[in-house]
Amino acid sequence: MAYDVLDVANYIVGYCNKSTYQITNLRLQKLLYFVQGDFLACKDIPCFDNKLEAWDFGPVAPDAYYFFRVFSSQPIPTIYSDPVKSWTAKNVEQANKIIKSEDQEEINIVIESMKNYSTYQLVDITHSQDPWRNAYNNPFDKTITQESIRLFFKAEKAKQND
Repeated sequence: MAYDVLDVANYIVGYCNKSTYQITNLRLQKLLYFVQGDFLACKDIPCFDNKLEAWDFGPVAPDAYYFFRVFSSQPIPTIYSDPVKSWTAKNVEQANKIIKSEDQEEINIVIESMKNYSTYQLVDITHSQDPWRNAYNNPFDKTITQESIRLFFKAEKAKQND
């Protein structure tokens, strides 16, 4: 069973903050894409069922983007002094309970593998990949399909194993 993208996003935000990795909404969107690719290539199941779309700055999960857009381009913190925004700490705690430990480990591996890339390097990487390019160049539908992600990431894994 796949998770909701908001649970995965909140887990990523919590992990990044705990690890002192800066996480913005733009970076979060790229990490969600790479996590989805990893799950589809390695486990043959999606991490989340929510859709990904090809936007100007790479893949975006609209449900997560709109949820976190309150932060604009600023880092997303887990804990706030502002009680109106303190919801994120609760959401991270909930996500930690919902996502199975083995799936958390898989997500952590993806985050760790991306930590040395700048956000704009991640944007450039996604712009060079077929799932984003094909969807972005489609004038009628910007959806990045799970199948296109699966095929691309499986092929990339096979190249790495050669």
